[in-house]
Amino acid sequence: MKNNNTHIIKKCSNNTDRRKLIDFNSMIHGEDCGRLTEKLLKKHPQIHDENFIFIQNSKNEIISSVALIPWQVDFHNIKLNVFELGIVGTDPKERGKGLSRELTNYFIDMIEDLKYDMSIIQGVPGFYHNFGFHYAIPLDIHLNLPCYLSSQIKKHDGYVIKKALPSSSLTISDMFNAHVSNYDLHPVMDAETVSYCMDCSSDSEYDAEYFMVNYNGKEEGYFKINLHGFGAGLIVSEVSDMNYSAYMHIIAYCSKLAKERTMGYIRFNLPDFHPVYRIADNLGAICDQKYAWQIKIDTVRFLNKISPVLETRLQGAFFEKESFTLKINLYRYYLEIDITKGKIMSIIRKPHSGEFDDSFAIKEADFYSLITGYESVDEIDKRAHDFFISGYNRSIADVLFPKQKTFLYYNM
Repeated sequence: MKNNNTHIIKKCSNNTDRRKLIDFNSMIHGEDCGRLTEKLLKKHPQIHDENFIFIQNSKNEIISSVALIPWQVDFHNIKLNVFELGIVGTDPKERGKGLSRELTNYFIDMIEDLKYDMSIIQGVPGFYHNFGFHYAIPLDIHLNLPCYLSSQIKKHDGYVIKKALPSSSLTISDMFNAHVSNYDLHPVMDAETVSYCMDCSSDSEYDAEYFMVNYNGKEEGYFKINLHGFGAGLIVSEVSDMNYSAYMHIIAYCSKLAKERTMGYIRFNLPDFHPVYRIADNLGAICDQKYAWQIKIDTVRFLNKISPVLETRLQGAFFEKESFTLKINLYRYYLEIDITKGKIMSIIRKPHSGEFDDSFAIKEADFYSLITGYESVDEIDKRAHDFFISGYNRSIADVLFPKQKTFLYYNM
């Protein structure tokens, strides 16, 4: 608990706090979010009372709150310690007083104590960069396929689609993890979290339906439909590995379902390298919007954590037997990565000298995109006027930081 002359910051700790949080989030974000808060507090396998933090005034009223949401994230078989800054809200009467800033700084102190590798937020654009958050991992895709374009697709014989039962949660989590295993950065799913997501009894903000796809009596895969979200389409947010015929059968099924629910299109919230994304794109779907997670990292800690991946990338490359120090100018400070014959010996942060070094100069926001694989060197170079890199360092950066297949599916 942190005290101030006018208010205190505290963690949720009892039934009274829970009730106040649920009512507060209902008032700020809508009843769906209030029901989500209640569902998280009662049922989420990784979330407990203390994951909710709020500011309380002298009348014991909540005037601002956030949630610390733990994630299981894999980067090339390295488990990352990730925390989401979620469900952020402030009473309209109390805005403009720096309460969100105060809670965000408190959250950052908490995850620093937890030795975080990455923090993520969906977040309001144009605010959280003040705390070191920058766009770097795909989150929300709007690939829209109008029903009239999919109405002529024929269902394939032998396929049967049925609503998944709670007993399928382990099968679904296994299928999810098998599918994302060929991604470079992705969440890890367990059966308990799938069971949580399948529970639609509270009609909360992130409720979803799961469907099993059977072929001649054998389970081939599953797909997920979110019941709430942006737009007026049927939102398909997960599809496991299957063959082309199964995918076409799913699209035909979803088209029929969208019409039954008076929705004009199917919205695929899938990464652009997903086979279903490519199939829908070929059918005439239009991507009218993309959004990304904003992330915060300690650059030295993160690079040290993923150093085995960087060393693997150097193996077999033309720098494998080279020894050098890669100096990166992040404008506010320098990073020096000392590499000896393919091994990373040290990663050091140094104060900026004040002199401009253009051999490898990149803003921290763009560096986040580079090291997570969200963008390649060439992609950043084409759009960023304050990115500079020599030919030698470009060759090194291309090896160390290639474009990656990344996506964080949302399950809350």
